[in-house]
Amino acid sequence: MNGVGRGPTGRLVLVAAGLLAAVAAPGGEAGAPSVSPSPSGELIHVVAPGESLTRIARRYGVTIGALVSANPSLTPTSRLRVNQPLAIPAPSPVRSSGPAPPRLPFDLVLAIPDFDGQAPRFEWPLNGTVISQFGRRRGGWHRGIDIRADLGTPVFAAAAGIVAASDVEPSYGNVVKIEHSHDFMTIYAHHLQNLVHVGDVVETGQVIGQVGRTGRATAYHLHFEVRYKGAVYDSLYLLPSPPRPTQVAGTEDEPADDE
Repeated sequence: MNGVGRGPTGRLVLVAAGLLAAVAAPGGEAGAPSVSPSPSGELIHVVAPGESLTRIARRYGVTIGALVSANPSLTPTSRLRVNQPLAIPAPSPVRSSGPAPPRLPFDLVLAIPDFDGQAPRFEWPLNGTVISQFGRRRGGWHRGIDIRADLGTPVFAAAAGIVAASDVEPSYGNVVKIEHSHDFMTIYAHHLQNLVHVGDVVETGQVIGQVGRTGRATAYHLHFEVRYKGAVYDSLYLLPSPPRPTQVAGTEDEPADDE
């Protein structure tokens, strides 16, 4: 039975899982089992029939060692007496085993996408090796996939659309952004050079740039993203099986690529 009420002496009576305790209210009398703060700020628990150190420690979220330290007359094997008062220390704060994981950006979606058949039929923008996946990285997140290829290798439009941007950006370097039907967009970054202009209408498989390492890049590769209504999704879910086996090597130990 669980309940809260006032006893005949004006004490606040707590009944929980067989524990009967009373907290003295102003004007109440002393002498009944009670739960109240000690001078040091610790909670005082009055032992109920059948209780053990293990049960009491579990109830308050503390260790048996902490209970013993807070009550010098106890040992870990002590037998408790009914109505024996015990000081209950505050629970120790939970310590993290390492740095907090990077917060998921509001525009990055980890779930498997389901667009009810509205997504264009995307093709691979480059015949190369996937060397870094979409997802979490040390200190941040990687918003696309990286496909390695030789300098100058042609980059293809993954689907038909209109070129929304052909520009240079600090992280992306030479970048092309293509708008597709139903609010989809693809992004192609780190080009050696862009071969299309804003407003160009492109077809699936049309050459739009060449592999380079402009912007924030340490090796020749294409950084490729698929976005839907501004949010970025894992493009490996949206591309067909590659024409040849790929190596997918992204790990959490790689630095973040917040492009």
